[in-house]
Amino acid sequence: MNRRRLATALVLVLAAAIAVPIWRLRPADRVLVAHFTRLVGVHEGSDVRVLGVRVGRVTKVRPQGRTVRVEMRYDRDLRVPAGATAIVVPPSVVSDRYVQLTPAYSGGAALADGADLPVERTSVPLEIDDIYRALDDFNKALGPTGANKDGALNDLLTVFEDEATVRDLSPDFAAIKALDNFRAVIATAPGSDYDYVSRFFAPRVGIDEDPVTGGAHTALAPYWAARLGRDPLVGFQASPRGGVVGTSVHGDRVRLRGRAVTVLDGTLTVNTP
Repeated sequence: MNRRRLATALVLVLAAAIAVPIWRLRPADRVLVAHFTRLVGVHEGSDVRVLGVRVGRVTKVRPQGRTVRVEMRYDRDLRVPAGATAIVVPPSVVSDRYVQLTPAYSGGAALADGADLPVERTSVPLEIDDIYRALDDFNKALGPTGANKDGALNDLLTVFEDEATVRDLSPDFAAIKALDNFRAVIATAPGSDYDYVSRFFAPRVGIDEDPVTGGAHTALAPYWAARLGRDPLVGFQASPRGGVVGTSVHGDRVRLRGRAVTVLDGTLTVNTP
């Protein structure tokens, strides 16, 4: 019995002696440091991913002056492009965020072990306060004191007796372009199938005739609502392409509605100070 116990003990000792060198020979993970302008929802233990697949983890998060220093470790067998960037990805409103290394490696020089990415090579998502602030700035930029200070109220509104006249117009674009005090000309008349019809000519800004012009309807809506004595209204812009626009007046604002076609869809990443 004692011999059997001794043999078992020797086997365990030998196994441990063999396992220790093997464990020590296993290569350590690669280290990557990245500096972010700010950090929300990323902490020690958060995932590091490539193409959405977990390849490592965040090991340290530390404020450093006006930036945040993040230390990560990832699989030593993984190659990351030398010019890669680190972006914080929010899967959803309630989920923890993770750090994505992008793009995926496809050849060429690889990121060195211990590399340090400056803030110029990192990005973070916009927070809700940033979105509200950006929308407010956008509204101001396009509002009556911004880019739209010479908007619909600076267009010449020409009213005709019937729809056919508006549809049959063949304007002299050179003459319209020579008008010094007006950005564009809006032609309009009562409609037969719609409350009113219109066309919009703006050669001064490089558009002989715009197919459907939201800004023009912000001027047409209050005019026709007052003249017809009703609101909301439905107007038709009788350009060759044509378009139906519903309008309703709300104090000093006009609400437009209609069908639209998506021509561009994408994601914009903005670095904020």
